[in-house]
Amino acid sequence: WDAYQNIWEDLVPQGYIMAFPRTEGSLIPAPDHDAFGKDLAFLISKLQSENSNAASPFFNHVNNKSALMGHSMGGGSSFLAAKNNTNITTMVTLAAANTNPSSITAAQFISIPSLVIAAANDCVAPPADHQIKMYDSLASVCKTYLSITGAAHCEFANFNLNCSFGQSTCSPQPAISGA
Repeated sequence: WDAYQNIWEDLVPQGYIMAFPRTEGSLIPAPDHDAFGKDLAFLISKLQSENSNAASPFFNHVNNKSALMGHSMGGGSSFLAAKNNTNITTMVTLAAANTNPSSITAAQFISIPSLVIAAANDCVAPPADHQIKMYDSLASVCKTYLSITGAAHCEFANFNLNCSFGQSTCSPQPAISGA
């Protein structure tokens, strides 16, 4: 979660509320994708409910619109969270990886506006096997697929040892810098 400081430092000053679950982040035991999707959906519902809680610092400060965003497993789990969930009004994924249960299958039940961002040099979750299949399966009529030429899987975030290790084991390597 802390690898995404580059994102929250840009969005929070603009008035966005961001929440980063710290669940399902270990390698052993392996992450439970379905549980992580449920955690993402819970956070959105909980934050939205705080709008009407007079004791909350978010009282009367939460818009009824929400965006779900995730990278890699979090991107794939975003599809699981958005499936049949009316509290989520848009979705953005970054180098999303297919999950178990399948985020590609879940996409068939998602009709909200969605932005699927891929890295053309992603060898961890290759676009042809992951993001393109998710995008093509989306039921949304308002959807966009964006591929960043020369980028690889980990360049959506700041340095993260686990992500960088995975990316270093395959090719092609990034042709552009993270910046």
